[in-house]
Amino acid sequence: MKEAKFVLLNQPRPNKAMPSASTIASVLTEAFAAAPVLQISDLRDRFQLSTAKTYALARQLEAEGKLINVGSKWHKVFQKGTL
Repeated sequence: MKEAKFVLLNQPRPNKAMPSASTIASVLTEAFAAAPVLQISDLRDRFQLSTAKTYALARQLEAEGKLINVGSKWHKVFQKGTL
């Protein structure tokens, strides 16, 4: 028998590539206009990235000063930094 492969069509597929700088700026501006703080799940949904890539993007944006972690090391809650 052949192996069956199931795909959930109602869920968006994660992007394979990291978003561009202009995309990041526009998405973060829109997100912070809607809410004063963001969590990893919010970033994952808005950028449609996998969880691992979302954490990598969050680390990068923290290092650049675009996000400020006001939560703990294990439960990240971000405020807007300098965009």
